[in-house]
Amino acid sequence: MDQLLLSHSGRQTFQQCHKKFYWTTLERLEPGKEPAPFKRGRLGHALVDEWLRDKSRAVELVERAEQETEFALRDALREYFIKNAEEPIKYKKGISAFKIPLGTIISTSGRLKMPTFFVGELDGYVEYDGKEWVIERKFTTQIPSDLVGRFQLDDQVRGYTWAARRQGLHPVGALVDIVRCTKNPALVRDFVVLDESELNRFHDELLQVAQEIVDSIDQNRWPLSPHSCFNWGTCPYRLLCLNPDRAAMAEGMGYVRKDKLHEEEVVARIK
Repeated sequence: MDQLLLSHSGRQTFQQCHKKFYWTTLERLEPGKEPAPFKRGRLGHALVDEWLRDKSRAVELVERAEQETEFALRDALREYFIKNAEEPIKYKKGISAFKIPLGTIISTSGRLKMPTFFVGELDGYVEYDGKEWVIERKFTTQIPSDLVGRFQLDDQVRGYTWAARRQGLHPVGALVDIVRCTKNPALVRDFVVLDESELNRFHDELLQVAQEIVDSIDQNRWPLSPHSCFNWGTCPYRLLCLNPDRAAMAEGMGYVRKDKLHEEEVVARIK
């Protein structure tokens, strides 16, 4: 690895469990079967993107979700498309993937110097009520009373707003759409205004995590976080953690070794 491409999901993974970050980023391994929430979110984002380009395709796109047997997503998208058919939002084109330099991070020992970048892909960039906003969409199975408040503090909201400003754009914050995918679909929208001090704090925290990752690479030290093994179900990498001596045979254990990391795929889409 000659450079560190740090995404929101990569940062989140490292903070959740260093060992999981090792499996996903250094070993480039992912489960052979995509977890259901990831599939739902990936498909939901893709179908909304297609709808935004041509809203006359709403029925076809809802049927696509049904063909994928994502019935809750089907109903949620129908709700989303109906409620937003006449939305007063102007989408700005050509603003999507980004790669923001964070400088060269030097390991604490001084042995390793690694150019580091924050990378990601916006769900959208829009003008609403005379102001510019980053759009963030979340596909979830529940909307507890404090969910919108939790997303206001979500690093992805802060990070993507920070990245947009570093590209010379002027978002006042993030427009957050939370789509509940159940037999009773719902849409919650909130506008999260972010000031410069909050974004500067995000930058400082991002640099701190990048430093910890570079130090881990330098020391080849990847401690396991056992409390994360059963968060949101069993961690798909737990089998590897229990059998680290078999990592070379991971593909025979049901894992896939990726040629390109998600972050590398995002960078490849930058125009």
